[in-house]
Amino acid sequence: MKPLYKALIVGSITGILGLIFCYIFMAFGISEKVDLDLLFTMRGERQAPSDVIIVSIDNDSTRILNQPKNPEKWQRALHAPFIDNLVKAGASAIVFDLYFYKKELKYYNLINEDNKLAKEYNKLTNETNKLTNEANLMADNLLAEAIRNAGNVALCSLLNKEETEHNGVTIETTELEPPVEILEELSAAVAPFPLPKRRASKYWTFDKRAVDTPSLPVVAFQLFTLNEYDEFINLLQKAYPQLPEQLPLSKDKIVGSTSFNNAVLAIKNVIKENPSVSTKMLNELDVLNLLPATNLILKSLIHMYQPPYRRYLNYYGPPRTFKTIPYYKILEPRDKSDNDRNEFDLNNKVIFVGAVSKSSIKQKDGFYTVFSESGGLDLSGVEIAATAFANILENMPVRTLHKGLYSAIIFLWGLMLGVLCYRFPTTISAPVAVVLIALYFSNAFYQFKTAGIWYPLVVPLSVQVALAFSISIVLKYIHVGRERKNIKTAFRHYLPDDLVDKLARDITSLKALSQQVYGTCLSTDAEQYTSLSEAMDPDELRELINKYYGVLIQSVQEEGYREDYKGGGGNVSNLLADSMMATWMTDQVDIESRKKACYSALDIGIQVHKFNKVHSATPLPTRIGLHSGKIILGSIGAEGHLEYRPVGDIVNTASRIEGLNKYMKTRILLSEEVLYGIDEFLTRELGQFLLVGKSTPIVIHELICVIDDAGQNQINLCTFFSEALSLYRNQSWKLAIEKFSNICKRYGEDGPSRFYIMLCEQYYEKHFEESWAGVIRMDKK
Repeated sequence: MKPLYKALIVGSITGILGLIFCYIFMAFGISEKVDLDLLFTMRGERQAPSDVIIVSIDNDSTRILNQPKNPEKWQRALHAPFIDNLVKAGASAIVFDLYFYKKELKYYNLINEDNKLAKEYNKLTNETNKLTNEANLMADNLLAEAIRNAGNVALCSLLNKEETEHNGVTIETTELEPPVEILEELSAAVAPFPLPKRRASKYWTFDKRAVDTPSLPVVAFQLFTLNEYDEFINLLQKAYPQLPEQLPLSKDKIVGSTSFNNAVLAIKNVIKENPSVSTKMLNELDVLNLLPATNLILKSLIHMYQPPYRRYLNYYGPPRTFKTIPYYKILEPRDKSDNDRNEFDLNNKVIFVGAVSKSSIKQKDGFYTVFSESGGLDLSGVEIAATAFANILENMPVRTLHKGLYSAIIFLWGLMLGVLCYRFPTTISAPVAVVLIALYFSNAFYQFKTAGIWYPLVVPLSVQVALAFSISIVLKYIHVGRERKNIKTAFRHYLPDDLVDKLARDITSLKALSQQVYGTCLSTDAEQYTSLSEAMDPDELRELINKYYGVLIQSVQEEGYREDYKGGGGNVSNLLADSMMATWMTDQVDIESRKKACYSALDIGIQVHKFNKVHSATPLPTRIGLHSGKIILGSIGAEGHLEYRPVGDIVNTASRIEGLNKYMKTRILLSEEVLYGIDEFLTRELGQFLLVGKSTPIVIHELICVIDDAGQNQINLCTFFSEALSLYRNQSWKLAIEKFSNICKRYGEDGPSRFYIMLCEQYYEKHFEESWAGVIRMDKK
C-alpha cells in the first residue's frame, strides 16, 4: 500500500476515534469542565453590561435594617419603599430572585387548658399570631401595591419536584409553585430560575420540565424591552401574519403575570414551529431604519426565542463583577447628603435583587462555577440570573458548534494530524504539530473571547495529538519491523545470522566490523560450467544454476532438512559464477562444526549426483575442498562497494584444496586439520602437498563416506592405498608403482593411484636426500 494511503488511513482512524472520544467526554461532562474552565481562565474577567445592576441583600443590609439572615423572612413592607425608590430612580425592570411564600401562623393550644395560667398564655399567643398574620397580610398588600404601581416587577416562582410510586414504578413530576397570590396577580411577570446543586454552567430559556415555562432571565429581558415590544410584534406579524389570538399586539396589554407569560410562550411557539420566521424578522430588521440601540435590542429578542433553549452561561467574572449596590442604600432618602447615594445611576437599568455574600462562611445561596474563588466564595443565584440576562442582552452566550461542523472539525483535524505524523518523520511532524496546535488554540480562544463560540480543545489538542503520534509510531514500528525482517531475511542469503542481527541493531558498524573466529571453510567448483555458459541461453543458464545452488545451499544451511541429516548450520559467504564458499564458524575450536561441514560436503556430493541425473544434458559435476583454522570475518572493499566475507589463509587454502581435485580425479578433499579428533568418517590420506602460493605443506585426505556406511571394498581400498603411500615415502618407486597399479586393476580406475603412478615414474631416476618426506609441490591451481 502506498505511504499516502496509509497516512490517510491513520488520519481517518484518528478522526473517528476523536469523534468517539468527543461524544464520550461530552456525555460525562469532561469537555465542559476542561475546555470551558481553560477558556474562561485564559479570558479572565470581562466587562459586564452597564444596563444590569445587582442590589445585594448582604450582611451589611441585614445588620443595618435589623432583619433576619434569611432574605425570604425579611419584612416585606421594606420592599415597598425599596421598589418605589427604584421606580423613582428610573429602573426599567426590577427582578426579585427571592421567593415570597405565604406567611401565616396557625392557632393552637400549646399547654393543657386545665391550667389557668396556660389558658392566658394560649390566648395571648393566639392574639399575637393573629396580629402577626394581619401584619404580614398588610405587608403583602403594601408590597403588592408597590408592585402594581411600578408595573415592571418580575417575581420568582419555585420549581418543585415530587416522586410518586405507581405499580412499583417511580414517577417524577415537576410543578410550579408561585409566590403569594396577590403578589403573583399584580406583578408584571412570574417565572422560575432553577439551578443545579452541583456545578452551574447552563440555564434554561424555556424549561420543558415545567410545562414549557419561560425562565426568569427571559421574562426579565422581555420586561426590560417593553418599549420595543410594538416594533417587535410588527416584525413578527410581517414574517408570520397568522399570529395567535392570545398574543397581545401592544405593550399596554402584555403586563400582568398570566398574560405576560402567555405572550412570551406564544412568541416562542411561533418561532419554534416556523424556523423561517426568525430569519425573515432578522432580514426585515436589516432594512429598517432604526436606531442602532433599538436594532441591537430587537436582534437580541429574536435570538432569545430561537433554540437551543438550554444554553451555556458566558460568565463575566468572579463574584461582584456586576455593579453591586447594598440593599440598604436604596432605602436611604433621596435628599440625604451622602456622596455614595449620588453615584448610583439606575435610570433605564434592570435591577436584580437577591442574596449576595462577601464571605463563603456566611454564604447560603452559592453555586460553584469556574470563577468560584479559592476561599470558597461562589457566585450567588442572583448573579447567575443576571449573567443569563446579560448574555441574552448581548446575544452572547457560550455557543457550541453545530453538530455537523463540530464533527467535521474533529474528523478533519484528526485526518490532518494523522497524515502529518505518519507521512513525515517526528523531527518534522512534532514542530509542525506544535505550530498547528498553537494556531488552533489561538483561533479557538479568539472565537470564544469575541463571540462566545466554544471550539473543542481537550480532544483535538491532547487526545487526538496523542492518538496521531501513538498510532503513527506503532504503525511505523510495525512497518520498520516488517522491513527489518524482510531485510534480515534478504541479508541471510548473503551474510551469517549473527552478523545480520548486529547490522539490524547498528548498520553504521558494517565498515569497521571485523572479528577473528575458528571455523571450517568449504569451497566448491562446478566442472563444465564454462562450456555450458557458452552453449546455453542466458535465461536457461540462470535457471539451471539457481537450481544447482539451491541444492548446495540446502545442504550447507538447513539443519535437519532430512530426518537423518547431521549436516547444515553453515553460512554461504560467497557465490561467484560456478563456485561457492561456505563457512562453519565458532568462537573456539569446535569438533561439532567440523563434523557438520563434513556431513554437508558428503550430502552435496549425493545431492549433486541426483541433480545431474535429472539434468543429464547439462550436468554440473562438483569438486569440494575443506580446511579448518582461524578465519577473519570482515568488510572487504572501498567506500563505494563493500562485501562481508571470510578472508585469510584458511579461505585460500580451502580453494586450493578444492582445485587439487582436478589432479587427483576426486570429488571431496579436506585437510588433516578438519579431521582432527573426528573418527566418524572413512577417509584416505593422499599425502602431503605444498599447494600453489603456500609455504607450508598440509596433509590431504579424501572424504569417502560415513564410516558406518562404508563397504568392505572401500575399507580395503583405503588400506592398500595407505601401504602404497608408505612405499612412495620410502622412495621404493617400483614397489609403489606396482602397488598403485594393483589398486587400479582391482578397484577400477582410481585417480589418486594414477596420480602417484605418474609421480613415481618421474621420480624413479632421481635421488633424494634421506630427509625427504614425500611432500608434493603443486605448481598449478
